[in-house]
Amino acid sequence: MGLLSFLGFGKSKQKAANRNTVVQKNRIIYHDEFRLMGTNYHKQEAFAAADYLSGHEHYFGKTDKELKSYMQRTLKPVYKYNELKTIDVLLQREPTNPNDKNAVKVLINNTFVGYLPAEIAKRFSSCIGNPKYRYDAILTGWGGPYKTLSSNLEKIVTREKELYFNLDLTIWHLK
Repeated sequence: MGLLSFLGFGKSKQKAANRNTVVQKNRIIYHDEFRLMGTNYHKQEAFAAADYLSGHEHYFGKTDKELKSYMQRTLKPVYKYNELKTIDVLLQREPTNPNDKNAVKVLINNTFVGYLPAEIAKRFSSCIGNPKYRYDAILTGWGGPYKTLSSNLEKIVTREKELYFNLDLTIWHLK
């Protein structure tokens, strides 16, 4: 063994190959948060998903008497669905959709909650179900009917409002 090899300066073929190897990592190709589309056209399904996500507990599980006291103190309405959140999200391509061949629907517990916005679906629908890609998604929701107080702050009034779902979506390209 030569002096250079003994001191660690000799290059074996294996060491040279290891130094020249570039470790390729998975990389994020998309990340953003946005509101889902089409929820209002599928209200029954959206409310079924919201019931599932809320554990069928509405208005924080409070009685009207408790809600009235809270609203008199805060002057804030209370929504039927609050702080809905899950990572159990399934994205599914819908190439037979008559309105958009790139449509990607969002499902919770096998229940439709909305579509990716068209411009996002157009760019990334080919990634859904493709083994070279994966996605991470966090769905949040709120809204629906809400309770508020009458103008004299003495009577509870129920009003309607849209149910909203947002999706925080990250798409990864796998190496």
